[in-house]
Amino acid sequence: MKTTARGIIRRFDDLGRIVIPKEIRRKFKINAGEPVGIYITEEGILLKPYNPESKSKF
Repeated sequence: MKTTARGIIRRFDDLGRIVIPKEIRRKFKINAGEPVGIYITEEGILLKPYNPESKSKF
C-alpha cells in the first residue's frame, strides 16, 4: 500500500473496482456487505457510509 501526506494510493482493477483499506473501513465503521454512497462533488468523488435515515446528501 502506497501512502502519501494526503492519503493512500490505490489502482482500479479491470472491472473498475478499488479496495478501501481496512484501517479506513474500521475508522468509518463500514463492514463487509454494507452499502456505501458514492457522490460527485466539485472536488471529486465522495464515498460515505450509506444511511437511508439521513436526510442530508453530504
